[in-house]
Amino acid sequence: MDPQLATITTYTYNDNMCMPNEFHHLVGINAAVKRTNSVTREYDFHIRGAFFAVSEEYLKHLNCSSKLTPKRSYPMKAYHCVDETGENPFADIERDIGRTVHYTLEFFDDAIHIHYPGAVMAIPRLSSEGCDKELSLLPSLTEKSYLAWILIGGVVVVIAAALLIIRKRRMASEDEVVLV
Repeated sequence: MDPQLATITTYTYNDNMCMPNEFHHLVGINAAVKRTNSVTREYDFHIRGAFFAVSEEYLKHLNCSSKLTPKRSYPMKAYHCVDETGENPFADIERDIGRTVHYTLEFFDDAIHIHYPGAVMAIPRLSSEGCDKELSLLPSLTEKSYLAWILIGGVVVVIAAALLIIRKRRMASEDEVVLV
């Protein structure tokens, strides 16, 4: 079954870390979705609304109609912002509110291709988890770190074995003392 509603959010980061709450800015749309072809993945997205949020750093470069709080989402139609050049950085998305846009989606092992009038946007598939994954302090098991984890595991096993041998010898020597 196809979705009837969609919220599509794009985060922009200053680096490639995708740290939660460390985005430069985000923009998103709320759309009604209707599949237009029963064979291929073709959809009409009727854009009902759009929203944005900005980092504290980016907010320093904007002049907005009302005061904004960093990292908080705001509806585009209710807030007007311009950057240092006098341009609205969200104007292209704001113009799409109320319009219906036709997309064809293609899913590949390494990317999703979104076909829209005059262009194809290839979004690389980096993982099935993406940037929304909870960050862990433990390293992922890449080829390089896998060897390190094997070595660490081996050292732990050797230490555990040594402690067991020492304990067994102590218990054996205590048994001998009792027997004498």
